Amino acid sequence: MSVPLISVIAVLGYIVACLVIGYYAYKRTGMTVTEYFVAGRSLGSVIMVATTVATYISAFLLTGIIGFFYAHGLAYGPANYLWNVLAGIFLWIFGSRIWLVGKTYGHITPGDMFEEYYDSKFLRLIVALVSVIFILPHFFIQLMAAGYAFAAIGKVPYLWGSLIILMVIVVYVW
Repeated sequence: MSVPLISVIAVLGYIVACLVIGYYAYKRTGMTVTEYFVAGRSLGSVIMVATTVATYISAFLLTGIIGFFYAHGLAYGPANYLWNVLAGIFLWIFGSRIWLVGKTYGHITPGDMFEEYYDSKFLRLIVALVSVIFILPHFFIQLMAAGYAFAAIGKVPYLWGSLIILMVIVVYVW
């Protein structure tokens, strides 16, 4: 077997393992919106930090930021470092308070919190739309990175690599 084929098989095996673990977790939890989106509010601080780190250490970091540094130089490194420090401080100061308010009042999304606090369904819609607009680039970077990764490790066409990951996401979220 060739190295590219072994690489693709390894990645596909990892994907299958993730889907199996996700299915197992789905069967063990409740079927409520709270269970799906915020794990029934049962995760501890360590898991939440790990989830946040895993979100950041993704294709966005590995292809986006690294590519930016490659193209523009390390002079922007301190800005990236400062961003991480400020995000951590923000989560430390405000995150626990937002979590407590969400748990107390049953909020699942930031829009839920804004709607209740300001008594405005319109504001909830605006927060939801802004959230979607700002998450889309991050989402598409993941698909692009998957396409590049599959092309680099397994000689799989870029489009097919991106589509494979898109289908995995659809199956996992469905």
